[in-house]
Amino acid sequence: MTLVGSLKKTNKLSIFSANKIYFLVSDKNINKIRESFLTLSYRCISKKLENEFIEINSKKDFSNTVSIIERECKENNILPYIHIECHGKIQGLVLNSGGLINWNELSNYLTRINIVCKNNLFISLASCYGGFLSISLLEKMTAGKKPRAPFYGILGPKDVISYQEIDVGFENYFEVIIGNTDFNLGVNEINKSLEKSRGYSYQTCESVYFQIANEILNYVNETKYKNELTFNSHVLDIGSKYFYKTGIIPIKSDYEYLSKILAKKDFYIEYMNLLRSYFFMIDLYPENDKRFAKLS
Repeated sequence: MTLVGSLKKTNKLSIFSANKIYFLVSDKNINKIRESFLTLSYRCISKKLENEFIEINSKKDFSNTVSIIERECKENNILPYIHIECHGKIQGLVLNSGGLINWNELSNYLTRINIVCKNNLFISLASCYGGFLSISLLEKMTAGKKPRAPFYGILGPKDVISYQEIDVGFENYFEVIIGNTDFNLGVNEINKSLEKSRGYSYQTCESVYFQIANEILNYVNETKYKNELTFNSHVLDIGSKYFYKTGIIPIKSDYEYLSKILAKKDFYIEYMNLLRSYFFMIDLYPENDKRFAKLS
């Protein structure tokens, strides 16, 4: 069986697939969690969905596990769903050994897997502040010349959460998504275990992309940007950065050309569509062009 799901975060809707669920656990309640896993495992088996329980104690264990999953994706065409259960704090995940995997480190680990599985990786975190990992979608998108999404989608708590809340919430969630692959219904189900103010955060790479794109286009259309003084200041700032980076002093015609480009909405749309190609890995997997919506 392959989970084929979608998370509707905007009026755009893309699809992701998963044919194996990995349960990565680093918690002193390992025996109790393993018992809960057995129930989920039976459900997976009944649906012919591969699953694996992996105990993590140290950062070395985690690194080795990422390498194994990455290799399985390459060699066996695995499309992974990764669920992580461990303690968490604002800075990141806290393992049994006491080691900390900060959100940036975790994002880099997951990016490796997401690249080989064609931007299909979905991750859920049964950890306090697990939802903070969603920030990495924004950080990855705005960093580097060829930004890659660290995962397709994420689900995690926004705040501190008790073991009892996690146990009940994710049990109901997995029952729903394994039963009928309705991830939106699964998210609604898991949020019932928490107060609304402390609910779960879920994002997709596509929802973050369109959020940023719309903010840029709205900024271009804002009156303050159209204000001549503000606009000219923006052009001069770009010229200064170009000088500091290259040592070349822009001349009047350079500024005139730059002003002409920056005044056009099409320039920003073209830029965001180029970013889309890298972030959604369309340059690596052309078939992704049909999966993800495009600005127009």
